[in-house]
Order: sequence, then C-alpha cells, then structure tokens
Amino acid sequence: MMFGLLGASTLTGFVMRRIKYYRFLGTLGVAVMIFGMWLLSQITPSVQEWRVVAALIVVGLGIGVTFPLYLTAVQTSLPRQYLGVASSQIQFWRNLGGTVGSAILGAVLSNRLPDYLTTRVGAAGIPPQALNNLPNTGNANAILDPTLLAKLPPAIITAIRAALADSLHDIYVFAGFVLVLALIATIFMKEVPLKAGRTGMGFEAAPVEVEEEERAVAAG
Repeated sequence: MMFGLLGASTLTGFVMRRIKYYRFLGTLGVAVMIFGMWLLSQITPSVQEWRVVAALIVVGLGIGVTFPLYLTAVQTSLPRQYLGVASSQIQFWRNLGGTVGSAILGAVLSNRLPDYLTTRVGAAGIPPQALNNLPNTGNANAILDPTLLAKLPPAIITAIRAALADSLHDIYVFAGFVLVLALIATIFMKEVPLKAGRTGMGFEAAPVEVEEEERAVAAG
C-alpha cells in the first residue's frame, strides 16, 4: 500500500502544478479507494497473495492522491498567517480519524468474528464445544496464535480462517460506505482555484538583485 501511496502522492504533486482546478482529482482518488475496498472485500482464505497485494496498492493509490491534494487546497484558500494553523489542523484530524477509525473497525471485527466462527464451525459439522478451547473468539490475534493453531485440528483451523475472512468482508464493506459519504462530500465541495508561487500563497515577491550602476543612477 505504501508503494501506491508514495507513487500517487508524487504524481499528484506534479499534476497539481499544471492545473488550477483539482476537484476531479479528489473525486478520482476517493473513487479509487472505494474500488480498492471492494477488491479487499472479495478476499477469501484461498485467494492468491498477489491479489491481496494488488488490492492494497489500489487503496494506496487513492490515499496518495488525496493526501497532498487537500493539504494544498486548504493552504491556498486561507490567508498566509493561517497556514500553520491549517496544516496542523489537517494533521490533527488525520491522526484522530485514523485512531477512531481503527477503533471502530476493530470493534466491528470483535463483534462479528464470534458469530461467524460459530456459524462456520456448525457448518463444518464440528461440535460447538470445540470452541471452548479457544481463549477469546472475539480476539483475532489470540485465535491466530501459531502456538494455539498447532494444537487444533485442521477442520477448526479452516473454520477460523473462513470466519476471519467473513469478518474482514464486513469491515471493508463498512469502510466502503464511509468512503461513499466522502465521495459525495468531495463532489459537492466548493472548488477554490489553486495558486502558485510566493505571491499566490500570500508572500511578498522575492527580492530582485540590482546592479551597482542602477543603484547609483537611482540615488543620483
């Protein structure tokens, strides 16, 4: 995902220097993230690893487009004296959103995993009592502990993997719905033309060197 994020961020920076209107780039970035979430929601225990990597790269591409885009958009729409405040606010809300979002998605996983695990175990014809040997059916890290898996029969391991895939499907679908709201907000977002250079950002023009003869003429 980081490869896609870094590549898209660099490319978006070059593109933004050549355009005045950027909203279509933001819409495209969010749409790419939605597509990446859909790809991740299709992952099953038997899927090839390259498909997982490809889906993560797609998500990274979408994130990479939006990261520099909205930072520059906010900075260019505010007076120069507020640039520091704007940059710090963007970073703050990104960190807060990442923390809260991770907590919410983790709660969804913990809530859905036990139900899916019970369903998968029942479908495999395994007695429900077999789950009593698991430390915490809502804790994916505890269930997937290699030491614990080595003591379980293959049928239960298969059921655990299938239940985890089902739970991750719900997580990616939920994240996709949140991104749809972000896409709608991006479509209706007011577009402020991007400005370039020191003057466009509210800074004074750069000083110009003057030759000694010109200075003498001006002084005389």
